[in-house]
Amino acid sequence: MQILAALVADSPAVFDIVANALNTHEVRRPLAELSSRIGLIRRFIRFFRFMDAFSDSYRTFTSLTDSSGKNGATGASTTAYLEKTLDGLASTFNGMYLLLEAATIVDALGIQGLTVLGAELAFATKIEAQRCWFVALVFGALSCVLKLSKAQKVAKPVSEKTVNAKDDAGKDEKRRVTEGKSQVSKMTSQQTRLSRKLMTCLLDLPLPGSIVGWIPASPGTLGLLMLTTSVLSGVDVWERCGREVGKV
Repeated sequence: MQILAALVADSPAVFDIVANALNTHEVRRPLAELSSRIGLIRRFIRFFRFMDAFSDSYRTFTSLTDSSGKNGATGASTTAYLEKTLDGLASTFNGMYLLLEAATIVDALGIQGLTVLGAELAFATKIEAQRCWFVALVFGALSCVLKLSKAQKVAKPVSEKTVNAKDDAGKDEKRRVTEGKSQVSKMTSQQTRLSRKLMTCLLDLPLPGSIVGWIPASPGTLGLLMLTTSVLSGVDVWERCGREVGKV
């Protein structure tokens, strides 16, 4: 609806088509209002998601505390420690974003005489929520970059060893090659998921960035970005559900 509202506003041809279909020339405001209402529905669906985010953050930082004695022993453990720290920060700021958003949901309904925070405080809380989302996306993107870098370093020697295996190798060698191929396949799948998540974080950045004034973007562009990231996230959910069904 946000994309359609932008097209109606920017394209006279689309405006005429929609206006004729609705038999009215006052279509911009209703479409924009409908887009806002749909966004409000999405907020009700994720109303309690802040608890999941804070739970993930707690588990991540608890695991850091449990393994703090191992940190610094090797370069790999230091990288893993940094990855978990970034994941924990991303979950924390995401939880703060969702919690602040949930606090403004009554005011966002726009019911006359029914407010909790008031217009001024509700607007300020909305801006702070978007800042938290922006920071969460940045931490999430940095974590994906580190994980991709580590996955590529691990996958390269395993892949080379698999490719250089001899055809007349013994049973043990063939078994190791088979295991290596399986490991390479899993690493490739993991890299694909990480790349998709990184792309989602980067494409989502203009959404809160435009609200707080850090990234200029038109409503139509934001609508296209929302559609793209929804598809990317949906692919991850689809694949995860497939793996869970396959285990049954």
